Amino acid sequence: MKHYFVLLALFACATHAGYSSLISDNDIDLTGMWLASIEYKDADIWKDAERVKVIQNFKAINQFKGVVDLIKADKPNEKLAEIDYAWFVKRVFIPRTASGKMAAVNIGKTTWRYDAWFNETKLGQHSGGFSPAVFTVAKNAIRFGDTNTITLKIGGWPALPFSTVKKLPLQMRGAPWAKAGPSITDGVWLEFFDEIRIKEVKVETAIKPPVAVVKIWLDNAADIDARVTIKAAITKWKEALPVSRVEQVSLDQEQSRTTPTSAPIVLKFPCPKVTFWSPANPALYEVVMTLSNDNRFCQQKRFRFGFRTFTVSKGRFYLNDEPLVLRGSDLYNQCVWFGDKARDRSFIKQMLITDMRSLNCTVFRTHTTPFTDDWNDVCDEEGALLFCEFPITVNFGDWRFTPEERNTFHANALREIEQMLPHYWNRPSIVTWVMTNESHEDEAWENNELSEFFRNMDATRPINRSCFQTPDMADIHDYSGTWYGTGGDFREKMTVFANTWGASGKPIINSEYLGFRNEIAQRIVLSRATSTYGEFETMIARDLSARIAMEETEWLRILGFDGIFPYAAIASGFQPDYKQGEFSPEQKACRNALAPVMVSVNTLDPHVTCGSKVKLIVSVSNDLSKSLPVKITCGLTQESPEYDFSPLLKQSIVKPHVLTGIVPAQGSKDLSMTFEIPETPGRYYFLALLESAQGANMSHRLFMAFKKPECPDEIIEKRIAVIESGKEVATLLRALGCKNILHPDSLPVAGMAVIGWDIPADEDMMKHESRLKKFAEAGGKILVLEQRNWPFTNLAPISIERMGGRSGVEMLFIKDARHPFWQGIDTDRFWRMNGQRQSVFQFAVKNLPDSSEIYAEGKESYTDKNFQIAVAEVKLGKGSMVFNQLKLRGRIEEKSPDFDPAALTIFYNMLQSRQE
Repeated sequence: MKHYFVLLALFACATHAGYSSLISDNDIDLTGMWLASIEYKDADIWKDAERVKVIQNFKAINQFKGVVDLIKADKPNEKLAEIDYAWFVKRVFIPRTASGKMAAVNIGKTTWRYDAWFNETKLGQHSGGFSPAVFTVAKNAIRFGDTNTITLKIGGWPALPFSTVKKLPLQMRGAPWAKAGPSITDGVWLEFFDEIRIKEVKVETAIKPPVAVVKIWLDNAADIDARVTIKAAITKWKEALPVSRVEQVSLDQEQSRTTPTSAPIVLKFPCPKVTFWSPANPALYEVVMTLSNDNRFCQQKRFRFGFRTFTVSKGRFYLNDEPLVLRGSDLYNQCVWFGDKARDRSFIKQMLITDMRSLNCTVFRTHTTPFTDDWNDVCDEEGALLFCEFPITVNFGDWRFTPEERNTFHANALREIEQMLPHYWNRPSIVTWVMTNESHEDEAWENNELSEFFRNMDATRPINRSCFQTPDMADIHDYSGTWYGTGGDFREKMTVFANTWGASGKPIINSEYLGFRNEIAQRIVLSRATSTYGEFETMIARDLSARIAMEETEWLRILGFDGIFPYAAIASGFQPDYKQGEFSPEQKACRNALAPVMVSVNTLDPHVTCGSKVKLIVSVSNDLSKSLPVKITCGLTQESPEYDFSPLLKQSIVKPHVLTGIVPAQGSKDLSMTFEIPETPGRYYFLALLESAQGANMSHRLFMAFKKPECPDEIIEKRIAVIESGKEVATLLRALGCKNILHPDSLPVAGMAVIGWDIPADEDMMKHESRLKKFAEAGGKILVLEQRNWPFTNLAPISIERMGGRSGVEMLFIKDARHPFWQGIDTDRFWRMNGQRQSVFQFAVKNLPDSSEIYAEGKESYTDKNFQIAVAEVKLGKGSMVFNQLKLRGRIEEKSPDFDPAALTIFYNMLQSRQE
């Protein structure tokens, strides 16, 4: 009972005065509106002494937006990069009750470096766009009972030190900051103390048994001889309810402790009855600390934390010693996208917690920069998990630093990280430090000196390098199927990664995949004919990007990834015009794929034959720590299921099948069934609806049913001369029913010529070139199957070029769907073929003569400025030569596992004499 009354006395003056959890008793919050003005390179530079005289010309701005609203220009973002510096001014009334105290000005992140004044006293300079700073203010510089002025002269992008070759800053920068103009991007507040202050506190927790180890660093700001006493205890957050005894330590403190790397004062608090922090129950506590000097009160502060552990062991993540899988999203600077709403706690909670959890997201990677204090507070209070990324943002760039510049960059980064870490290390929501993003050229430094630096400052969290590996975990980024390449590329790359690093005993995560919808559209939606968004293009983009999101996320689940963080598919739905509770198709698709118990229609093949039977794998993945029985209703439907589960969807299924099974804990199970494809050609969906005690979700795949291709009589009887190095094409044509396959020597009497796949430039082959030229000039038709090189340059002076180095193009844009080549295909957008990673073509035709006709083209990457040609016709005298670079090989044999009825249909079309 005695200790309880001591605690009541300790907490008697402890009130929650601040908006941020970092703001303690009697502090003054300065965050929000400031007065500001800007200067450009070509303007007269103000002298420091004149700053107070011109304040009346300043305008009130939101500190988080910075000075962009002060720029009167057509291109404000470009103007931001030209600003040498800006002035920020805050007027604050300091009551007489604070008389006799010193003050500390706490300044959060700023872009980029600044000088600081308190009234007429210059406090100092701070360099770094992400690290907080604290400046102490002497008593005689403060006007108690009056208005005081805090002035910041913030240098813009030109104020940074740059490298010589690529003009890159020699200090950390995150992608969202880019060349942003001067701004204050996190909290600012004043705290008061009597000569000695609590500089930093670090709370480290254990759970077996529950103990809080509190490490304390002091700042003897007045540099006085002192006899310091610290009293501290642990209480529940927002309650004066103690969960520990009061601990007290007295010491002689003759000099200030200046950095968190100095030896701290350590207090231990056994807390046997606390609740551990978790997403389901984010219990928070505070260490309340009073500092005195010879019984004279100096300061009281609160430091919030949670009892929890987050560790890596035997290839798994563990929260409070319980295995945990991580399902969430990247967040790309959303905490500054929303203007004034970005500090609205109800808005942040609605978006980050209510809406995200309804999308099955509980963990977030703070892409390239930590969250602001407001967002971190919500995560702590509501149980979100964070991979907190630091702004060493390389993005696979070639920085081309000199050795001296790299050393300078390293030193600046370490200095800034040292200042940043104490700002975040007591937050239970932050479970992993992410040191760098896509940094491919500095691995030795990062996995040694930088990693050791992090661990020396905080050994309680694992460490990640985004897209690469650390001793703790293996991470990958991949945009196959969205930015470039194919969905099959994504599957193959993720499978290799999972097999390789899963066997190493590390947790495996993908912390970036799925691009923004407009990026996907640039590659597989916008054709040459429809290069801008209309209603139809918007609909296609929404549909395709959602389908890709579902496919790729499901595949990561099937492979057993421990952490899944889609980049844009979820987060990008929360744009500035976002309406709470309204989700995009991409978000809904990921919601299904991230469900604790997930179902997947496990195929990417888009084409089937009418009347055939198709065996389909339906995969189920279970994130729960217990096995679970499931029921899956599946079958075919012609109605688009969209992405919202409803029992009514069962009514749309033709001949529904029910699959049942028990899915192992934190494992997967494959179920299979055979479908009979309808006789009517058209567009269908494979649909799977999962129901379990955990909830319900869905998966589906779009496919096209084609009539079984029959070899036309014209082709059966046609005389076809085949030019190839072996017998592959000739054998195939005979198997398809062609009766008259001719030797190249019989070209003059042939109805058409076919040049086989990938012909070599050897002597035997080259002797056919002149024969082919005569044949075409006399009116003959030549069909050229996919080539990787083109040796017959005298016949047609074109070239062949491989695209990108991946599997090629997924979307074929057809110039005129009515052309005979596309009879039975009936679409101007042809997405994927069966097998072979779903690539439609990979080697493009280049240097076509001006008189050539282009029939189909596509893009391998969303960054491609030009379309790559897949099918084109070159005029040769009275005849012509059709280059067909579509990947038909292996897809037109019915016994092939990659057989594609659409591929065979196109092949037959091109063998008929109807080129125009």
